[in-house]
Amino acid sequence: MMKVRPALRTVGTSWDHLGKTEISQIFISWSNDWIDSIQFAYVEDGGTNAVLSENIGGGKGSTYMESITFDCPSEYITRVSGRYRYDLGSNYLWSITFDTNKGTYGPYLPLDDRNLSVINFNYHIGGKFCGFFGTYLRDGIESIGVYMKPLELDNPVVYKMMKVGPTFSTRGTPWDNQGKAEITQIFISCSQTYINYMYFAYIENGRYVLSDKFGGGQGSASIKTVTFDYPSEYITQISGKYRTPNAMRTFLSSITFYTNKGTYGPYAPSSSYFSGCESEFNYEIGGKFCGFFGTHTGDSIESIGFYMKPLQMMLANQTVASRHAN
Repeated sequence: MMKVRPALRTVGTSWDHLGKTEISQIFISWSNDWIDSIQFAYVEDGGTNAVLSENIGGGKGSTYMESITFDCPSEYITRVSGRYRYDLGSNYLWSITFDTNKGTYGPYLPLDDRNLSVINFNYHIGGKFCGFFGTYLRDGIESIGVYMKPLELDNPVVYKMMKVGPTFSTRGTPWDNQGKAEITQIFISCSQTYINYMYFAYIENGRYVLSDKFGGGQGSASIKTVTFDYPSEYITQISGKYRTPNAMRTFLSSITFYTNKGTYGPYAPSSSYFSGCESEFNYEIGGKFCGFFGTHTGDSIESIGFYMKPLQMMLANQTVASRHAN
């Protein structure tokens, strides 16, 4: 289970709707300044029981209220996006849009257009939506996030080395996915300034597995999902950029994945807040891809590399197997 949280510091009261996925309606109310409250209607017990959630948020009253009605159960949420606004010493949810497999609802936002500091967010739900969570203040919604699971595949096929990595000295904590080659999805989270974490979904021993979270940070400004046409699609190349703002720090600032069927990316933060030297990398996988490795710090991906089995080794293994068969 992945928990995609906002890229801001929250101080409000927590609310959590993990597992409440069958949403039939959403009720949104807002004042002239920000979104005051939100309420969800769910279907539970196989569609036999309709449940209305608690009213999440506050405020003395609402100027506007809108209701979204989904074509449940065939319509489901695929993306949530919007903006947070810093006003009167606090962060508030200022705008929100819901995308589904059948349409777009929103944006829902106040009329106030004062030039205040805003933070954008855009969460693409590339797997199964598993519920909302967030925080609220006494007069409005402070934050919203999503739970999700990567796509599970029916009847996954399992197949059963060079180590190619960065050319600079790394300082972060190592992570290693050697042998985890049958990747079905990649989830890339960006803060405002760098790629802060990644997850990988893959097939191992006939089972669907979600990797550990590689990276860190307080939250996500955006999360992107790469979904491969498994098992016929596989990684053939990765490229990207590292940024070094000072002698003590390097982080991954951009990444692109290439497969035998297409190109995904580049994925990069929306801001180049950090100055400093930028270096490019471009790794062509001329054999069988055999998993990723790298390093991460407390708030970002520091480096990424991969394992591969050269083509000559693959052919040699096939020749030996053929001889044994004869």
